Amino acid sequence: MKKRITAFMLILVLLVSVYPLPLFASGGNMTNQEIMTLLQKQEYKAALTLDNGSTYFLNPHVYREQHVVVYSASGSLADLRSSLPENQPTSKNKDKNGNWRVLGYSKNGTVVYNSVFVPDVKPAGGNLSTRNWVKNSGAKSSWKGVKPEMQRYMLEGQRATVTAAVDSDTIVNILGTSFENAKHYAICQAVPGLRSDGTIKMYHQTASGSTLYWTFRVPELGAQLYSTIFTPSPLFRFCQC
Repeated sequence: MKKRITAFMLILVLLVSVYPLPLFASGGNMTNQEIMTLLQKQEYKAALTLDNGSTYFLNPHVYREQHVVVYSASGSLADLRSSLPENQPTSKNKDKNGNWRVLGYSKNGTVVYNSVFVPDVKPAGGNLSTRNWVKNSGAKSSWKGVKPEMQRYMLEGQRATVTAAVDSDTIVNILGTSFENAKHYAICQAVPGLRSDGTIKMYHQTASGSTLYWTFRVPELGAQLYSTIFTPSPLFRFCQC
């Protein structure tokens, strides 16, 4: 494990030497246009057209709030989360804290769910590996185009943290399966970037027959530059939505 982490840290150091330092700037005090410039330097296109013909632009508001890169803004960079089809009706898709269930769309056009959205059902305690995780027909294809090293970083890198009432482990261990088979359960919504978090979604079925989903939050790659090689910080911040 130490060798794997060391190699990953070396890759990050190389990235810093290749990309300009502004790529590691925080979005908190940046203007909308500065954020757009920052993300486009990381090879994100300014706009995305979905299969249904709808066009959305990078959303600087989401990046500023949560460091997640999604497309859910207008051409003038107005926040369109409130009008996304997946966030209708508002009564079911905006929580008591003002968070929207869906943040927008990834660069591949997949829906990106919000990891801080208040859960529909209060998370139960217990062991994640004992939950009845179910496969998803679109999970495997969601990893298409994601480099193998990134897939392993996201699925079996380190322990995934949920809440204080629930234990934590890697995605592979939670599922109790192989790395390749895990991709039939874990849906890659967005990969982490140098200064943007990634997300993974998985479904499980309860004893009553209800199907619930969890949204995993994968911290930005740049954050790893400040972690020690021997005591790495958790790769996942994880909550049920």
